[in-house]
Amino acid sequence: MGTAQEEFHAGLTALGQNRVQHALSAFELAARLAPRAAPAHHMVGVALQRLGRLAEADRAISQAIALAPGVPGFYSNRALVRCGQKEYDLAAADAETALQLSPSHVGALCNLGLAQLGSERYAAAAAAFIRLIKAAPDFAAAYDNASLAVRSIKDSDTALAAATAFAAAAPGSYLAH
Repeated sequence: MGTAQEEFHAGLTALGQNRVQHALSAFELAARLAPRAAPAHHMVGVALQRLGRLAEADRAISQAIALAPGVPGFYSNRALVRCGQKEYDLAAADAETALQLSPSHVGALCNLGLAQLGSERYAAAAAAFIRLIKAAPDFAAAYDNASLAVRSIKDSDTALAAATAFAAAAPGSYLAH
């Protein structure tokens, strides 16, 4: 058994190697050794999310947020977990909080769009993915998700406006056109 910091770094290494269960064990030990270390609790949640244990992941990331409420990545990752739980309104609220803390946070923009897709707010989802494309033009999934959102808008005027904004944000994208 090492220090909390050593266990945390061992967890990061294991997670990078896709040894998620090993990473979870290391992060849990780091959190036990340093119970006020928000990043350790956050990474417990990330590992749990990757293992599909979403309720536990939500609790772990919520604990990290309670310890360090000003970290946008914590809210962004909890938004992703909550999307997986089909708690789209809570996910959108978390993504919005992350964006208040960091207006161009890539993960939060993506998770906001996913939450809005899940709750069938397609115009808002399209807007979030268009913001993501502007902030991170190399984020490939944003183009597919923006296209899906635009194609799902029922009102033709709103759909045309969203498609026009998508084409303007991604002039070289065949999906946008």
